[in-house]
Amino acid sequence: IEARLREERAKLEEKVTAQLAEEEAAMLAAAHQKKEEERKEKELLEKMLQENEKKIAQAQKEEEDRQRAADEQRFQEMERKQKEAAEERERKKKEETKQKKEQAKILGKGKARPKLSFSLG
Repeated sequence: IEARLREERAKLEEKVTAQLAEEEAAMLAAAHQKKEEERKEKELLEKMLQENEKKIAQAQKEEEDRQRAADEQRFQEMERKQKEAAEERERKKKEETKQKKEQAKILGKGKARPKLSFSLG
């Protein structure tokens, strides 16, 4: 009976040892699989982060380009208005000069009016 008990204990011990080894292998495989999944998830998140950074950089560049174009348009509009104002001042100056000459001619100042000769005869 004792020999049989030893034999059964040995079988049971072998069975438990094998089961523990299987469970340990399964735990190691699960840990490895979890680690691999975490690595893949990290890579995916990094890729998404890079894509988002790229989109942000592109959006910033587009905004800068739009702002630069708007600034250029405002500058051109300002130049046009300054040119028109300068032309208007020049036109007014010419008009004033013309009026002064006409007034001087009418008033006879500065020998602007030609002498009229009256002759009876």
